[in-house]
Amino acid sequence: MKKILLSLAALALAATMNAQVWIGGEVGFTTNHTNGSDHTAMELTIAPDIGYSLSGNFSVAVALSYGHTSNGDGSKYGMPDMTFSNVNSYSIMPYTCYTFAKAGNFAFFVISGLKYSIAHAQGFENNFNKFGVFVIPAIAFSVSDKVTLASHIGDGLYYNHTWMKDVARSNEFGFNLFHGISFGAYYFF
Repeated sequence: MKKILLSLAALALAATMNAQVWIGGEVGFTTNHTNGSDHTAMELTIAPDIGYSLSGNFSVAVALSYGHTSNGDGSKYGMPDMTFSNVNSYSIMPYTCYTFAKAGNFAFFVISGLKYSIAHAQGFENNFNKFGVFVIPAIAFSVSDKVTLASHIGDGLYYNHTWMKDVARSNEFGFNLFHGISFGAYYFF
């Protein structure tokens, strides 16, 4: 039994010898104007995260995010006929990153994970809740050995289940590369 435990400990140590901790975050901005309407929605998202590189191609991470939407419609929350003047949302997002190609200082990767969000819309007593899974394409540029700039493209491939107590429930599946873009910077220790 001791040999098995020592072997497992040695394997775990060997697997993490090349590991590297990184911190960073993203800022995202989206605007949407509906034709024939004087309605323009704007959304700002700030998402700091921390990750652990297990190898040159694979990382695990978690992000916490805050988002603010002004003049948004309810389609994001399963109620497309409603308009909200202000919505504040908070999310936690555990995810993995897999780098599938590198070219010089550029790296192309996909992010996949889970996301839970809670949002409060001004004028509503109950909060919106959202649980989702996602796969998002991304690109990174290594400025140095310690600093990398990255961009995530749209929403990627996703499924979301949204609900609000006693009001609405929706399921959404989609593929969207054109719903905004976010930029981030990451520091590797």
